[in-house]
Amino acid sequence: MLQNRSACAVRGVVAAVALAGSAAVGQVVPIELTPTDVSSTSAVVFSALPTDNPAVFAFSGDVRGVDFDRYPDATPIPSGTTLTNQFAPLGVLMNSIRVSSSVYGGPASPPNATFYDQGHIFTFSVPVSAVGIINTSPDRDFIELWSGPDRTGTMLLRFRDQEAAATPNFNVDRFLGGRSMDPAVTIGSIWIGNASGNLELDELIFEIAPPVCPADWDGSGGIDGDDIGAFFVDWQAGTADIDGSGGVDGDDITIFFDHWQAGC
Repeated sequence: MLQNRSACAVRGVVAAVALAGSAAVGQVVPIELTPTDVSSTSAVVFSALPTDNPAVFAFSGDVRGVDFDRYPDATPIPSGTTLTNQFAPLGVLMNSIRVSSSVYGGPASPPNATFYDQGHIFTFSVPVSAVGIINTSPDRDFIELWSGPDRTGTMLLRFRDQEAAATPNFNVDRFLGGRSMDPAVTIGSIWIGNASGNLELDELIFEIAPPVCPADWDGSGGIDGDDIGAFFVDWQAGTADIDGSGGVDGDDITIFFDHWQAGC
Protein backbone atom coordinates (compact mmCIF):
# COMPACT_ATOMS: atom_id res chain seq x y z
CA MET A 1 0.00 0.00 0.00
CA LEU A 2 1.28 3.41 -0.89
CA GLN A 3 0.44 6.09 1.62
CA ASN A 4 0.80 9.79 0.85
CA ARG A 5 0.73 11.84 4.03
CA SER A 6 1.47 15.32 2.63
CA ALA A 7 -1.25 17.86 1.94
CA CYS A 8 -1.44 18.94 -1.69
CA ALA A 9 -2.88 21.95 -3.45
CA VAL A 10 -5.80 20.13 -5.04
CA ARG A 11 -7.50 23.24 -6.37
CA GLY A 12 -4.36 24.47 -8.09
CA VAL A 13 -3.71 21.19 -9.87
CA VAL A 14 -7.35 20.57 -10.75
CA ALA A 15 -7.29 23.93 -12.56
CA ALA A 16 -4.69 22.42 -14.88
CA VAL A 17 -6.79 19.36 -15.64
CA ALA A 18 -8.28 19.26 -19.12
CA LEU A 19 -11.98 18.67 -18.61
CA ALA A 20 -12.82 16.65 -21.68
CA GLY A 21 -16.42 15.46 -21.85
CA SER A 22 -18.91 16.02 -19.05
CA ALA A 23 -19.79 14.34 -15.78
CA ALA A 24 -22.78 12.04 -16.04
CA VAL A 25 -23.57 11.55 -12.37
CA GLY A 26 -22.53 13.04 -9.05
CA GLN A 27 -20.15 15.66 -10.36
CA VAL A 28 -17.53 13.12 -11.45
CA VAL A 29 -14.92 15.01 -13.48
CA PRO A 30 -12.25 13.69 -15.82
CA ILE A 31 -8.53 13.98 -15.22
CA GLU A 32 -6.22 14.47 -18.17
CA LEU A 33 -2.67 15.65 -17.47
CA THR A 34 0.46 15.86 -19.62
CA PRO A 35 4.02 15.95 -18.29
CA THR A 36 4.02 19.71 -18.88
CA ASP A 37 0.90 20.12 -16.71
CA VAL A 38 2.74 18.68 -13.71
CA SER A 39 6.05 20.48 -14.43
CA SER A 40 7.99 17.39 -15.48
CA THR A 41 11.54 17.90 -16.67
CA SER A 42 10.50 16.21 -19.93
CA ALA A 43 7.56 17.38 -22.04
CA VAL A 44 7.06 13.83 -23.34
CA VAL A 45 7.24 11.49 -20.32
CA PHE A 46 6.50 11.99 -16.63
CA SER A 47 9.66 12.60 -14.62
CA ALA A 48 7.70 12.27 -11.37
CA LEU A 49 5.61 9.10 -11.35
CA PRO A 50 2.27 8.67 -9.55
CA THR A 51 3.44 5.83 -7.31
CA ASP A 52 6.49 7.87 -6.28
CA ASN A 53 4.71 11.17 -5.60
CA PRO A 54 0.88 11.09 -5.78
CA ALA A 55 0.66 14.71 -4.62
CA VAL A 56 2.07 15.88 -7.96
CA PHE A 57 -1.11 14.49 -9.54
CA ALA A 58 -3.40 15.95 -6.81
CA PHE A 59 -3.92 12.60 -5.06
CA SER A 60 -3.75 12.59 -1.26
CA GLY A 61 -4.85 10.67 1.81
CA ASP A 62 -4.92 6.87 1.44
CA VAL A 63 -3.46 6.46 -2.06
CA ARG A 64 -2.65 3.00 -3.40
CA GLY A 65 -0.43 2.39 -6.40
CA VAL A 66 0.42 -0.29 -8.96
CA ASP A 67 3.45 0.18 -11.21
CA PHE A 68 3.20 -3.22 -13.03
CA ASP A 69 6.86 -3.89 -12.29
CA ARG A 70 6.43 -5.45 -8.85
CA TYR A 71 3.81 -7.41 -6.94
CA PRO A 72 2.54 -5.98 -3.64
CA ASP A 73 5.31 -7.89 -1.83
CA ALA A 74 7.91 -6.17 -4.09
CA THR A 75 8.69 -9.35 -6.07
CA PRO A 76 9.42 -8.46 -9.74
CA ILE A 77 6.67 -9.26 -12.26
CA PRO A 78 8.07 -11.23 -15.23
CA SER A 79 7.21 -10.01 -18.72
CA GLY A 80 4.38 -12.11 -20.15
CA THR A 81 2.51 -12.40 -16.85
CA THR A 82 -1.30 -12.16 -16.88
CA LEU A 83 -2.71 -10.05 -14.05
CA THR A 84 -6.06 -10.85 -12.44
CA ASN A 85 -6.20 -10.93 -8.63
CA GLN A 86 -2.53 -10.47 -7.73
CA PHE A 87 -3.22 -6.94 -6.47
CA ALA A 88 -6.35 -7.86 -4.51
CA PRO A 89 -4.54 -7.02 -1.24
CA LEU A 90 -4.50 -3.39 -2.42
CA GLY A 91 -8.19 -3.49 -3.36
CA VAL A 92 -8.02 -3.83 -7.16
CA LEU A 93 -8.76 -6.67 -9.60
CA MET A 94 -7.87 -6.79 -13.31
CA ASN A 95 -9.43 -8.48 -16.35
CA SER A 96 -6.57 -10.76 -17.48
CA ILE A 97 -4.31 -7.85 -18.37
CA ARG A 98 -0.97 -8.85 -19.85
CA VAL A 99 2.36 -7.41 -18.78
CA SER A 100 5.14 -6.82 -21.29
CA SER A 101 8.60 -5.27 -21.29
CA SER A 102 8.32 -4.65 -25.03
CA VAL A 103 5.29 -2.61 -26.08
CA TYR A 104 4.48 -0.04 -28.72
CA GLY A 105 4.31 3.06 -26.58
CA GLY A 106 6.98 2.11 -24.09
CA PRO A 107 6.51 2.09 -20.33
CA ALA A 108 6.76 5.29 -18.31
CA SER A 109 8.32 3.27 -15.50
CA PRO A 110 10.53 0.49 -16.91
CA PRO A 111 10.64 -2.37 -17.42
CA ASN A 112 6.94 -3.21 -17.72
CA ALA A 113 3.76 -1.77 -19.15
CA THR A 114 0.44 -3.55 -19.74
CA PHE A 115 -1.54 -4.28 -22.86
CA TYR A 116 -4.86 -5.94 -23.65
CA ASP A 117 -6.58 -5.58 -27.01
CA GLN A 118 -10.09 -5.78 -25.51
CA GLY A 119 -9.45 -2.90 -23.13
CA HIS A 120 -8.33 -2.70 -19.52
CA ILE A 121 -10.83 -3.04 -16.67
CA PHE A 122 -9.77 -2.27 -13.12
CA THR A 123 -12.38 -3.18 -10.47
CA PHE A 124 -12.08 -1.84 -6.94
CA SER A 125 -13.10 -3.75 -3.83
CA VAL A 126 -12.74 -0.58 -1.74
CA PRO A 127 -14.64 2.73 -2.14
CA VAL A 128 -12.61 4.93 -4.50
CA SER A 129 -12.92 8.69 -4.89
CA ALA A 130 -10.33 9.17 -7.65
CA VAL A 131 -8.33 7.03 -10.05
CA GLY A 132 -5.70 7.71 -12.68
CA ILE A 133 -3.30 5.82 -14.93
CA ILE A 134 -0.55 6.73 -17.39
CA ASN A 135 -1.41 5.98 -21.03
CA THR A 136 1.84 5.66 -22.97
CA SER A 137 0.03 5.49 -26.33
CA PRO A 138 -2.66 8.19 -26.05
CA ASP A 139 -4.52 8.09 -29.36
CA ARG A 140 -7.97 9.25 -28.31
CA ASP A 141 -8.68 6.10 -26.32
CA PHE A 142 -12.00 5.85 -24.49
CA ILE A 143 -12.18 6.11 -20.70
CA GLU A 144 -15.22 5.11 -18.66
CA LEU A 145 -15.86 5.25 -14.91
CA TRP A 146 -18.60 3.05 -13.45
CA SER A 147 -20.24 2.83 -10.03
CA GLY A 148 -20.09 -0.98 -9.97
CA PRO A 149 -17.52 -3.68 -10.72
CA ASP A 150 -16.54 -4.73 -14.27
CA ARG A 151 -18.34 -1.82 -16.04
CA THR A 152 -21.65 -2.39 -14.25
CA GLY A 153 -24.00 -0.12 -12.33
CA THR A 154 -24.16 3.53 -13.39
CA MET A 155 -21.72 4.99 -15.89
CA LEU A 156 -20.37 8.00 -14.02
CA LEU A 157 -18.22 9.42 -16.79
CA ARG A 158 -17.11 8.76 -20.36
CA PHE A 159 -14.58 10.73 -22.40
CA ARG A 160 -11.68 10.28 -24.83
CA ASP A 161 -8.12 11.39 -24.31
CA GLN A 162 -7.30 14.50 -26.34
CA GLU A 163 -11.00 14.84 -27.14
CA ALA A 164 -10.76 18.62 -27.36
CA ALA A 165 -7.45 18.68 -29.23
CA ALA A 166 -7.56 19.98 -32.79
CA THR A 167 -4.26 18.20 -33.51
CA PRO A 168 -3.72 15.23 -31.17
CA ASN A 169 -0.16 14.40 -30.13
CA PHE A 170 0.20 10.65 -29.83
CA ASN A 171 3.82 10.86 -28.67
CA VAL A 172 3.19 12.54 -25.31
CA ASP A 173 2.24 10.36 -22.34
CA ARG A 174 -0.95 11.31 -20.54
CA PHE A 175 -2.31 10.69 -17.04
CA LEU A 176 -5.99 9.83 -17.41
CA GLY A 177 -8.82 9.05 -15.02
CA GLY A 178 -11.47 10.77 -12.96
CA ARG A 179 -12.39 12.22 -9.60
CA SER A 180 -15.71 12.23 -7.77
CA MET A 181 -16.61 15.66 -6.42
CA ASP A 182 -19.53 14.17 -4.43
CA PRO A 183 -18.63 12.20 -1.25
CA ALA A 184 -21.71 10.02 -1.77
CA VAL A 185 -20.52 8.85 -5.21
CA THR A 186 -17.65 6.38 -5.41
CA ILE A 187 -15.95 4.71 -8.35
CA GLY A 188 -16.36 0.94 -8.65
CA SER A 189 -14.38 0.34 -11.83
CA ILE A 190 -12.54 2.08 -14.65
CA TRP A 191 -12.33 0.88 -18.25
CA ILE A 192 -9.93 2.14 -20.89
CA GLY A 193 -10.52 0.84 -24.41
CA ASN A 194 -8.15 1.30 -27.29
CA ALA A 195 -9.14 3.25 -30.37
CA SER A 196 -6.52 1.93 -32.80
CA GLY A 197 -5.09 -1.28 -31.41
CA ASN A 198 -2.18 0.28 -29.53
CA LEU A 199 -3.12 0.64 -25.87
CA GLU A 200 -0.37 0.44 -23.27
CA LEU A 201 -0.77 1.59 -19.69
CA ASP A 202 1.53 2.13 -16.73
CA GLU A 203 1.42 3.45 -13.16
CA LEU A 204 -2.13 3.02 -11.81
CA ILE A 205 -3.04 4.89 -8.63
CA PHE A 206 -6.34 5.29 -6.80
CA GLU A 207 -7.51 7.26 -3.79
CA ILE A 208 -9.66 5.65 -1.12
CA ALA A 209 -12.84 7.62 -0.44
CA PRO A 210 -13.32 8.98 3.09
CA PRO A 211 -16.40 7.88 5.03
CA VAL A 212 -19.66 9.28 3.62
CA CYS A 213 -20.42 10.60 7.09
CA PRO A 214 -17.45 12.75 8.11
CA ALA A 215 -18.11 12.07 11.79
CA ASP A 216 -17.81 8.28 11.37
CA TRP A 217 -14.10 8.73 10.90
CA ASP A 218 -13.11 5.16 11.79
CA GLY A 219 -15.74 3.67 9.47
CA SER A 220 -17.32 1.61 12.24
CA GLY A 221 -20.88 2.54 11.27
CA GLY A 222 -21.40 4.40 14.55
CA ILE A 223 -20.34 7.75 16.00
CA ASP A 224 -18.50 7.79 19.31
CA GLY A 225 -15.32 8.88 21.04
CA ASP A 226 -13.20 6.56 18.89
CA ASP A 227 -13.99 8.74 15.89
CA ILE A 228 -12.64 11.83 17.66
CA GLY A 229 -9.38 10.05 18.44
CA ALA A 230 -9.00 8.74 14.88
CA PHE A 231 -9.85 12.13 13.40
CA PHE A 232 -7.22 13.99 15.42
CA VAL A 233 -4.55 11.43 14.54
CA ASP A 234 -5.22 12.11 10.85
CA TRP A 235 -5.61 15.86 11.43
CA GLN A 236 -2.17 16.03 13.01
CA ALA A 237 -0.78 13.91 10.15
CA GLY A 238 -2.25 16.36 7.64
CA THR A 239 -4.70 13.90 6.03
CA ALA A 240 -8.03 15.10 7.49
CA ASP A 241 -8.99 17.42 4.62
CA ILE A 242 -12.78 17.11 4.95
CA ASP A 243 -13.68 20.22 2.96
CA GLY A 244 -11.37 19.40 0.03
CA SER A 245 -9.51 22.68 0.33
CA GLY A 246 -6.15 21.04 -0.23
CA GLY A 247 -5.04 21.84 3.32
CA VAL A 248 -5.88 20.78 6.87
CA ASP A 249 -7.00 23.53 9.23
CA GLY A 250 -9.65 24.65 11.71
CA ASP A 251 -12.40 24.51 9.11
CA ASP A 252 -12.00 20.73 8.94
CA ILE A 253 -12.32 20.49 12.73
CA THR A 254 -15.52 22.58 12.63
CA ILE A 255 -17.07 20.39 9.94
CA PHE A 256 -16.15 17.22 11.80
CA PHE A 257 -17.67 18.33 15.12
CA ASP A 258 -20.79 19.75 13.48
CA HIS A 259 -21.48 16.28 12.05
CA TRP A 260 -20.37 14.51 15.23
CA GLN A 261 -22.75 16.49 17.43
CA ALA A 262 -25.59 16.03 14.93
CA GLY A 263 -24.97 12.29 14.72
CA CYS A 264 -24.49 12.74 10.99
